[in-house]
Amino acid sequence: MDIVVENDLRERLISENIVDGFYKIWCKSWEDFDFALPDCETSAQAQQRFATVVTKLAETNQGKIIALCTHGNVIGLFLNWIDNSVGRIETERLRNPDVLSVTWNGGVFKWDRHFTLSGIQAISTDHKETPVEG
Repeated sequence: MDIVVENDLRERLISENIVDGFYKIWCKSWEDFDFALPDCETSAQAQQRFATVVTKLAETNQGKIIALCTHGNVIGLFLNWIDNSVGRIETERLRNPDVLSVTWNGGVFKWDRHFTLSGIQAISTDHKETPVEG
């Protein structure tokens, strides 16, 4: 199995440091895709960066199964890019870790919202339970 590191699959930089009121900043970044703290990335920028590299990977690996590993915010932004009804609430429902099934067919991505990897619940936690350094 080949492992390729794609820097553009990285998480969105929401804040340079741990900040008080992070959840308000998180919410605002979903309400306004052009909002960002100084020297950080907007939701729109992260979404475009991530969607571009995933599209490239899908096009160059047609007919193959590929696995992508990244963080929750950019996954939520990608799912929103696929289906704009996906927003902050759906992103907050993602677990840590989580496994999603997204297919590429005829130049179109489709997220299987009903896919569940057997056993994942035994090792995953709600995003609110994710420890934060500091």
